[in-house]
Amino acid sequence: MDKKKLESIDDVLYTVTEGRIVRRRKNPLPALLIGVAGAGLAIWSLTASSMSEHENLASMLMLLGGGVALVGLIMAGIALASGSPVYEPTGEKIRRGSIYYDTARKQDLCAALEAGDADRLSRIPRGGSTSGVLLTLYATGSGSFAMAQVLEYVPHAFEPMTEVVLFSAEQGRAAAAML
Repeated sequence: MDKKKLESIDDVLYTVTEGRIVRRRKNPLPALLIGVAGAGLAIWSLTASSMSEHENLASMLMLLGGGVALVGLIMAGIALASGSPVYEPTGEKIRRGSIYYDTARKQDLCAALEAGDADRLSRIPRGGSTSGVLLTLYATGSGSFAMAQVLEYVPHAFEPMTEVVLFSAEQGRAAAAML
């Protein structure tokens, strides 16, 4: 391992395959419609002439409509801000996994990853969640796409130890089985 600064797998996810991985967002339209319906209920409860005699009911409907509008807007914000990576050629979602290993297994882990041997990686005994070495793995369910990187815990953060490795389709299936 040379001492140059390596890029994290999370940073290169969308660039390593030259456009074959895209970020898909959920459609915010249903959430926006809920927000508009809630706002409409709140406005109607304040302006309807039939509600002038029932002030408590009008206040309750205004509060309910405002709450529904707020929930709808929050849901729309979440839908716009979040997204999941999708492997474009197959349309499959890409899952992320973190597998911890004992520090004593670091050399075996790095050698297996640099060789692109997912079968050998799967045979290395895992450690607990407090172990000092982490294998970060992104893969589709079918294994048509898989990539991984080994990271080591240095005080306060995990730092990359290896380059990001893209697995072949055959090794990708073995890597996907590890998730």
